[in-house]
Amino acid sequence: MAISFAGSLVYLKYTSTRTSVLPLPYYFAKSYKQDIASTKAAEADILLVGDRMAKSFNRGLNQMIPRLSENLKEPLKVYDWSTDGEGIHRTLAKIKSLDTLPTLIIYLGGTQEFYEKTFNPKDVKRILHNFNVYNDDKKASLIMAFPILSRFLYAGVDYQKLGEKPVKRKEKIEAAVTQNIMEGTYKLFEYQWMDLLNHIKSKDGKMVVITPPINLEVVPRSVCENSQTQNILIEQNRISKLIKEKRYKDAFKPASELSKIAVGNSLSFYLLGKVHLGTGDFLKARQAFYKANIFDCTLWRGNIIFNKILVEEAETRGFEIIDFNLMINRNIGKNVLFSDKIYPQELFWEMLNEEVETKIRSLLKL
Repeated sequence: MAISFAGSLVYLKYTSTRTSVLPLPYYFAKSYKQDIASTKAAEADILLVGDRMAKSFNRGLNQMIPRLSENLKEPLKVYDWSTDGEGIHRTLAKIKSLDTLPTLIIYLGGTQEFYEKTFNPKDVKRILHNFNVYNDDKKASLIMAFPILSRFLYAGVDYQKLGEKPVKRKEKIEAAVTQNIMEGTYKLFEYQWMDLLNHIKSKDGKMVVITPPINLEVVPRSVCENSQTQNILIEQNRISKLIKEKRYKDAFKPASELSKIAVGNSLSFYLLGKVHLGTGDFLKARQAFYKANIFDCTLWRGNIIFNKILVEEAETRGFEIIDFNLMINRNIGKNVLFSDKIYPQELFWEMLNEEVETKIRSLLKL
């Protein structure tokens, strides 16, 4: 009886988890390897991957190809494999589907990591537990040597089945759930990004990583309910009125104090950023706006946490980096930097094009 019961537990554990070295809470219904796009990507000299920001950059990339190809027998082949709504999970799956890597990969993404549901928010603790297991050298070695053991060492989750194209999440999300999604997404992004970089590095691939720009002057779309009170709301309204009247010095003390009290309140940090902007302290304005962006309780764009992960991990592995976000936002308070809530002014795209062209010439020895 005891043996039968133990056997049932083992069987249950085996069937409730998936075989995977990296503990990912999703799987693809169809491999990218079966896609004709993977053949074109592998044959490219330059492969562009990422999300909506990469799609926008593709125009400039194509414009520089004739110049870069001047002394070549045949023009450089460029393939745009970026997709609106694409998160790092899809980029990772695409690159890993290639039998051979293109000569150079350009990545510009990280603005739509919340777009698609890749895990059940209720599973965040299990996901974090699984990454702790993955970080255990002995357990990780066992899983790498015998991947089947991942079914027993990792906790089972509600695995999400993903289709061929990104599907925008539709459900209305409460504040506590939003914060769970943020925590899980940051962790997954970090490990998938490291996995992508390690894969390219292991194949001696060349890569240029571009940080996506963040429009810091956009008002947060929502404040998480658990960081808002009636008193905070009254104080925010008072500070907003002072800012509207351009009484920035009068607004400085209450805005500064409120940001310390209302930790996690996106609007409080946004108002502090506006005050610093009004007094000409652009560095502190940027810092406050970045926090406002991080604590925005609507999951509609990227933030500086994703950018920091992109830069730190790429730097560690010696890949080329262009900090497009810094290129733009170091000018905050001096010019109109963005043409809308997402995309920067054309001037900055032109600056990026010049930087990328220089990097390509160097990496491909053109």
